[in-house]
Amino acid sequence: MPHSTDYITTDLDLYSPQSFHSLRRELERQCLLLHYHEHEERESFAVVECILEEESPTAEQEITQLLDVIVKLNSNARKEWNNCSKRVLNLGFRTGDNSRFHAYKCDISESLVRQAAVLGCSIEITIYSNYENDKNAH
Repeated sequence: MPHSTDYITTDLDLYSPQSFHSLRRELERQCLLLHYHEHEERESFAVVECILEEESPTAEQEITQLLDVIVKLNSNARKEWNNCSKRVLNLGFRTGDNSRFHAYKCDISESLVRQAAVLGCSIEITIYSNYENDKNAH
């Protein structure tokens, strides 16, 4: 069955030279912590996703919720946020295999991009292959 290209989700990827327990606790209150790993000799790392009631939220909705959580961080969590060496909004997409669809468009407003930049976030795009299509090709 052919699939179109689809938006999957936005992860917030955090990297820090130190552990960030206060930040992690604050994020866990309103988000889903997918991964947290501390390294003494390398950077600590976390992956966070928002929790929305909508069945198929847009990138704009998910980014908005993540940034709303960040704006409201307490002072200890804010210090740890500011100490992060990298804060990435990672937008995930699954590629399609339907030749009728030549392009996929995902709009993110200028104001949201500006807010992400003010908070020190970069934006990354990750494209996942259509696993079922790949599986059937072999």
